[in-house]
Amino acid sequence: SFELGDYDDVTRMCNSSINSMKATFESFEGAQDAIDIAKSAIEKGKKAGSKMGISNKLLEQALESFDAGNFEKSSDLAHDSADQAMASNQDYTDSLNLINQAKSQITEISSILDVSDLEEVYSLAVKDLESERFDSVRKNIDKFDALYKELRENAKPDIDVIFEAPDLVKDDLTKVNFLLENQGTASAIGFNFSLSDGQEKTVELGPINRNIEKLDVSEREEIILYLNFLRSGMEIPFRYEISYKNALTGEPKTITKS
Repeated sequence: SFELGDYDDVTRMCNSSINSMKATFESFEGAQDAIDIAKSAIEKGKKAGSKMGISNKLLEQALESFDAGNFEKSSDLAHDSADQAMASNQDYTDSLNLINQAKSQITEISSILDVSDLEEVYSLAVKDLESERFDSVRKNIDKFDALYKELRENAKPDIDVIFEAPDLVKDDLTKVNFLLENQGTASAIGFNFSLSDGQEKTVELGPINRNIEKLDVSEREEIILYLNFLRSGMEIPFRYEISYKNALTGEPKTITKS
């Protein structure tokens, strides 16, 4: 066209080539920017603890398309990678917050209640987080919350008392042991021993040698004290009371035995 003197045609062809090169360069730059954004999003996700599996795969495909010169496809894949990374990072952060809250709840009551069932569900949620199964994390945390609420509402200590009377001598201070076992689902605190009112005067309370401050679930401890019996014999009837509180709620309870 140039040799034939068709300069308008030459100009149009040159402009078309320039525009094509410009469009290609813009696609190149756009794809490169999108890849950089995807890399940054993935890096932030990894620092937060997420594995970024899907995002990494999309980024790999974006890089392959970029190397092949398919910049538009590369840009689309890179944008998808970044979007997935940001979504995964948010899901991971949300799930991690739920798990941390559950861990705090376990720590809060572990010295008071039997938390073995809670720990089992918590462990499942942690495994789901490690595998980035965020929906399963939320389902397990919902199960955890329901179990936690039920456990707090129903948790109570159940104290069993074993007392074997020694050979008792009138007017002698006799050391006696009361073995207590917590067969319930919550710890007990604030133990107090006393003699029941209204009974025939057969015994006086002496010094308490050892009391119990706290009795956890399945634990056994002794209250050791001295009694001054006013009658002799192996089987002297007397009534006594052991009071305590639910360590979780503060609710008092008294056991009366003879």
